[in-house]
Amino acid sequence: MLKSISWQEFLIVLSGIAAIYYAVLAVIYYGHRIRSRFSDHEQAPEAPTKSPTRKSLSLIGQTKEDEGIEDEPNEGLVSTSDINVSESAREQNLLVGTVADALKELKNLFQFITDDQKNKAESLDMIGTLIERYSQLKGTKYQHSINLFIHENAVDQFSFEITLEELQSLWK
Repeated sequence: MLKSISWQEFLIVLSGIAAIYYAVLAVIYYGHRIRSRFSDHEQAPEAPTKSPTRKSLSLIGQTKEDEGIEDEPNEGLVSTSDINVSESAREQNLLVGTVADALKELKNLFQFITDDQKNKAESLDMIGTLIERYSQLKGTKYQHSINLFIHENAVDQFSFEITLEELQSLWK
């Protein structure tokens, strides 16, 4: 079947299909611009009106042209002096990243414990070592969540149970 079609015929048909495809896309996405361009040619061109000069909304400051313009109140803009990011918010963001890292390492550790069929004592030692590396989470609101995560995964994956009291004692 393909031997009966020449390359020239194939390319002509392919070009036609591509042209129709792009023409349809142009009408769908730019139809209003196309209509306005044709309607502009039919009407007399209007004289350009000078728009009032506005205050620059640049993030890096005003340009030399805008320096003489009176400041207009803009409720949507906030100056950089008004932005106050407290240290506690930064610390909170760092803790969230630390929690994510800890949970990822715990998942890997659970997989290792399950694959090697470690007993409860060895598992608690390994979990305790991992928790020591994340000692900055001790006393935070994330400590209890991590303990619950460990407890629930231990119930699901291990042949033994790790209690919440045992996990709490690992946070030395």
